[in-house]
Amino acid sequence: MTREPSLRAGDGDRETTVATLQAACTQGRLTLEELTTRLELALGATTFGELDGLTEDLPGRPVFSGTPRRWIVEIFGGGMYRGRWRVGREVRMVSIFAATALDLREAVLSEPGLTVRVFALFAGPKVIVPDHADVQLAGAAVFGSHRLRVSTVPIDGSPTIKILAYTLFGDVLVRDKPRWGFGGRRKG
Repeated sequence: MTREPSLRAGDGDRETTVATLQAACTQGRLTLEELTTRLELALGATTFGELDGLTEDLPGRPVFSGTPRRWIVEIFGGGMYRGRWRVGREVRMVSIFAATALDLREAVLSEPGLTVRVFALFAGPKVIVPDHADVQLAGAAVFGSHRLRVSTVPIDGSPTIKILAYTLFGDVLVRDKPRWGFGGRRKG
């Protein structure tokens, strides 16, 4: 049955679209950033046409078939992990004398939530989270610090990203907007 695009949608219709989008993200069909953008549009939609436009491009098969990444280890070096990649339920990031950055804005979740366990020794790992994600930062720092700089407010249906950071002589920075030199682009 096709519905008329110009007819007004109700709360139940919006909730159904939100559930479809969340399922698509957990199946690897949408990135976290795409999910948060579409959730925002779905919750503000007034017609069936607006809601249908948010799910019409979802393929019938998962984007990824491989095993999700579980470990990131950098010792005496550093690396930037970004782009479209599959993330499992949990990622462990070890950074020893290294400058490691984990960018989750285009990551595809295998589960509705994600836990990132960070261990840093004489290091300053950074984590970039997507806009509107529900971000929680906890852990312990000895001769170091943990900083959460998230400027967007979580919206209903957004993924939860828990970051458990343990540092010794190091700093962990979690933010939703990268700065130049940290995966962002330099502005004029």
